[in-house]
Amino acid sequence: MIIYNITTKVAHPVSAQWQQWTQERYMPALLQTGLFQSCTLHRLLEQDNDEEGETFVLQCRAGNRADYDLFLERHAAPLRQQGHDRFGNQFISFHTAMEELL
Repeated sequence: MIIYNITTKVAHPVSAQWQQWTQERYMPALLQTGLFQSCTLHRLLEQDNDEEGETFVLQCRAGNRADYDLFLERHAAPLRQQGHDRFGNQFISFHTAMEELL
């Protein structure tokens, strides 16, 4: 199992809108690629600098490395662009992948 991890710091003024957009648009779009089995959204509880915004973690599970690689090749850039088109510089994200061992 491969976990695609997106950690995002969102400015307070757009935090609620970003959460709604992520749940209603972005997560369904990720799942509609057919390359992920599930997605879950989390909010970090202990944050270093809460004044800048809230930090969220979106985790999507792909069944294997080939599905994850195909997502990166075909879908990642256009889906990321949707967030930038909607929220501009009101957020910053970084993306990592993890292999689930147990």
